[in-house]
Amino acid sequence: MRGAVLISALLVAAACGPAAAQSAPAGGGAASAFATAPSLDRINRACGDDPSCRGRPDNRNFYDLRLVNQRVAPADCNREEFVRRHGHEPCPNDMAWVCSANWQVNICIDRDLRREPNGRFMGSVGRLECQAWCQARGRRLPTNNEWMVACEGTQPAQCLRPTISHPILHRLRNPRRWVYNDVDCKVGSNAWRSCMSDLRLNDRLRDPQSGATIGLPTAAETRRCVSQYGVRNMVGVLGQWVVDTYASPAGGGGTRGQFNGGLYPQPASSCNYTTVAHPADYTDYSIGCRCTRGVDTDVTERPQPVRRPARPTPAPRPARSAAEPR
Repeated sequence: MRGAVLISALLVAAACGPAAAQSAPAGGGAASAFATAPSLDRINRACGDDPSCRGRPDNRNFYDLRLVNQRVAPADCNREEFVRRHGHEPCPNDMAWVCSANWQVNICIDRDLRREPNGRFMGSVGRLECQAWCQARGRRLPTNNEWMVACEGTQPAQCLRPTISHPILHRLRNPRRWVYNDVDCKVGSNAWRSCMSDLRLNDRLRDPQSGATIGLPTAAETRRCVSQYGVRNMVGVLGQWVVDTYASPAGGGGTRGQFNGGLYPQPASSCNYTTVAHPADYTDYSIGCRCTRGVDTDVTERPQPVRRPARPTPAPRPARSAAEPR
């Protein structure tokens, strides 16, 4: 009974959330049968014990049961059985397998965020750029539901550094000039507009006054930021685009994109942290990229045993006469 009440409450809440702008697939309502109350509570309360992230408007992302459009059985998520049937792993080495009969998700997703050639996580990636990069690799952007499931089990405390200073606020307080693309970032609201695409914001610095670290964390610093599926840095590093878009409240046919997971200077970052306040072509220093794809169910060609052609049966030799010499 408790599970049914919780599921009903989530569906009511979904009607008021950002996903209400999307249409539910036919038969999606029946999908509530597979979700259990403990798992719903776990994925929809990803803030854990951190009171700073609960109740915030940015921490209201949720798994939308109405958008489920596939059926995944528990047997589909058995790795040994998958390998036995198909002759290979479900996903490439650089992707994690996210398979859940409870959440009706069965995908491969990049194990980590896209990186620059020097190994730093790549920020200032626009939605279209991320989408093109995924497509060039035979992949795509994840849906919001897929992203939420892949994030399950990520603990924000393992992803966020305890002492960090916001890179924009630091530069505004610093007496040194800040110019980006010939724009004085300290004039008016430039710092929160065009200057937010300045990738120097992710450079590692130290605040001389507070001693706090400024800039993007390294992979070594976030090595424990891992979901239960082995997906790294879903929370509190860089925001990550999903394919979902929503109608702009301003009207005029505009759309808003969505990126999830928060960002490194935001202590309220969690699996529920989402941003839908910007156009789909927006980007800034704090947005990265991650791709997904379907599970590879093609059967690997196994080498067949070499079969030598059968030797022809020799023709019978004609019988010799008694007079024929030997």
